[in-house]
Amino acid sequence: MRILALVLILSLFLVGCAVEDSDEVIGEVLDDDASSEDVITDVSDVEVVEDVGEGSVDVSLSAEISEVLAHGSRLKSYAYNYRGPDSGTVYAISVKGDKIKIELPEMNVEERGKFYNLIYLDTAEATAEAYCKGHSSCEGAVGKIKDLNYLSVYLDSPFDWLAQITEAEKIGEKQVEGRDTITLETNVGTMTVESYYGFLYRIDNEDKAWIFSDASFNSVKDSEVTP
Repeated sequence: MRILALVLILSLFLVGCAVEDSDEVIGEVLDDDASSEDVITDVSDVEVVEDVGEGSVDVSLSAEISEVLAHGSRLKSYAYNYRGPDSGTVYAISVKGDKIKIELPEMNVEERGKFYNLIYLDTAEATAEAYCKGHSSCEGAVGKIKDLNYLSVYLDSPFDWLAQITEAEKIGEKQVEGRDTITLETNVGTMTVESYYGFLYRIDNEDKAWIFSDASFNSVKDSEVTP
């Protein structure tokens, strides 16, 4: 019996030592792998960095201006006369979908003994073709004259200009060609924009002006913009 009692006492002693050693090991693992400095307990302390992407543009427009500019979606076709600040030459331009016709001034452009007074562009295909039609200067050479370099003859449309706006402030209202417009001070210049269709009538920037006049809306036929 005395021997049995000694064995029981020895066993209890060994078990107690094992438990104490185990606690020390667990404590060391927690200390090594989970330092209090590395644990985030409050998400408000986390700085969130938003990647806006390379080349992104911060556009700041009021609801009223954004609505007017969005009205361009009401147009399926339009026609206008364009005069830029450099030459003062007036071009009659008709647009329907991805087709454009540019009517050159009376003074036609000569090319290898031939003349052309019309340019037809396809913006989807990025093509441009010169034609001579209905003019005495055609001298019998009627129809397609040649292919042209698309980028060299393309003229920025009113909506190309409007797409460049990143900042705008409304500074007035007035009538242009009998239609309501708003005047905007923008990063591009001072712009006069028709209110219902969002059509750009004019840009003024310092001493230069780009004018889109005599506009008509949703009346261009397919036959007017194709050869």
